[in-house]
Amino acid sequence: MAASRVLSRQSAALRISQKGLHLDARHISTSCVSSQRPSNALTSQGLSSKPNQNAKPSLQGPRRSAPSIQNNAATRRSYHSYEHAQAAPFTPAEDAILSAALKHVPERGFTNSALELGARDAGYLDASINLFPRGPFDLINYHLTTERLKLKRRVNWEKLEKEAGKPLGVGRRVRELTWGRLLANRAIIGRWQEVS
Repeated sequence: MAASRVLSRQSAALRISQKGLHLDARHISTSCVSSQRPSNALTSQGLSSKPNQNAKPSLQGPRRSAPSIQNNAATRRSYHSYEHAQAAPFTPAEDAILSAALKHVPERGFTNSALELGARDAGYLDASINLFPRGPFDLINYHLTTERLKLKRRVNWEKLEKEAGKPLGVGRRVRELTWGRLLANRAIIGRWQEVS
């Protein structure tokens, strides 16, 4: 009598699309049919091919194949809740140094010396600027990030809608946001060419 075994394994393929990297996994089953009977050598040595009824159960348990990875829209979680507060983009030490350094940008520019003066003003050693491996670019990034976050508080939509007497359209909202963001650069406008 022929014995039949089913072998299963996981096969994964990596593909790149415009949306990013994807790991596709598929379950492959193959059947192997063996025409050999259990060896008589086992029974002649006093060993049986049947499982031992008195054997202790294995601590490992039954072997299972790895769970398959499904790449479909139901398993991806693209939901983002605005009910939960966002994590701060900078640590408290970085925030203290960079906010103090921004005060020195009008006279020093986006430079390491502005970062050093900011570290001193915040009560840190000059060597603390090693927290910022990208140097002045971290100061530029801090300015852009914090001003973008402040923009939400700066524009008062209720007041603008009350003045207009109707809900604001998309064009008016974009104009107000753009104007508010440009006004945030007033303090550093003389050094703005260093940003690019």
